[in-house]
Amino acid sequence: AAMRTAIVLAAMVTGGEAFMLSSSPMLSSSLPSSPFLSSSSSFPSSSSTRTFLEPLQGVTKGRASPRWTQRRKATGVVASFVPDKDFFTKQQSSQADAITLRDPVKLVNSITKEEVSIFKNGACLTSYKTPNYDVFFVRPDAVLDGSKPISGGIPICFPQFGPGEIQQHGFARNMEWKCVDVRTENAAGSKALSWTREGSRAIYELVANNKTKEIWPHSFSCRYQIDLNAGNLNLELRVQNTGKREFSFTGALHTYFAVDDIDQIAIEGDFKGKTYLDKTLSPPQEKTETENTLKISSFTERIYSDCAKKLSLKDGDKSVVIKCSNGWKDIAIWNPYGEEKMGYKKFVCIEHGVIREPVELQPDESWVSTVDILPYFNGLPAWTQSLDS
Repeated sequence: AAMRTAIVLAAMVTGGEAFMLSSSPMLSSSLPSSPFLSSSSSFPSSSSTRTFLEPLQGVTKGRASPRWTQRRKATGVVASFVPDKDFFTKQQSSQADAITLRDPVKLVNSITKEEVSIFKNGACLTSYKTPNYDVFFVRPDAVLDGSKPISGGIPICFPQFGPGEIQQHGFARNMEWKCVDVRTENAAGSKALSWTREGSRAIYELVANNKTKEIWPHSFSCRYQIDLNAGNLNLELRVQNTGKREFSFTGALHTYFAVDDIDQIAIEGDFKGKTYLDKTLSPPQEKTETENTLKISSFTERIYSDCAKKLSLKDGDKSVVIKCSNGWKDIAIWNPYGEEKMGYKKFVCIEHGVIREPVELQPDESWVSTVDILPYFNGLPAWTQSLDS
């Protein structure tokens, strides 16, 4: 416990980057000599001179094999080695071997014992496991074979939230997204090297195609970046207008948070005085919230305007802090109270979105949103429980 507290304090003092590795001649010279070492400019330019380790997967002469890849980042150097090969399968090609990611992709931090699962169907995250609990919930009636959107985890609603001119919640959650980049393990998997600086990452993309244009006649690209660091899941969604005419959209991350008992939870945030749309009424009615703490005791479907910056979900000895730094403006709260088949007692949806006022994008313009999800247990970051084992 003392060790856990010391590490948490160190992380707080350094802004969450405890045990960050800085460059030194000794460390740089200790990188292994290998015929596989090569320079690359694939990292963005930076003035940083720190040295970090990150894992990659390599295929050499038709088989998966460990290799070190030297990458230059301005005056710094990044050295990489392969993660667990079980995350990959191999396809034979007439010209070269190709790597195909298994579905779901799993991002792992072997130090903190955290794991995230992502399905290519809808780029849907279905779990964020900590040493003690899973942050997300998948409904018992969910289908995972790609035939329909996944009812659980984090479905992506785009280019429409809720009912409207096209299908409910848009088509993005129905489509197969392409994983264009992945780093499945935390940096080097070593306590001595890095805890949070180089976490595991996956990037998924969905671009306009004939199928999407049959539903919504616009050219676009969506880029979804998922970063797993120690005690922090960061989600960035970027939408770009790649066409020649303006379009508008609404959307959300339809996040299902797992709870022990819906009747015992509390959702805390800057709700008091905010207007919300109560969609349980027919027709829906605008109301003003009188409390900063929300409880669920009946069927709930509300959309709060302009209050998406920071929330917390309290659930006994567990809690989750949810932060939004840009993009998303609204919060939808949903629970189908009383619907046993949906498992209503075990989840609440807290959905960051742009719902009340659509986003308008001119040709070549982009819109970006970010959310950070930080799980806690007994008042400490949930990952610190891994230090007991």
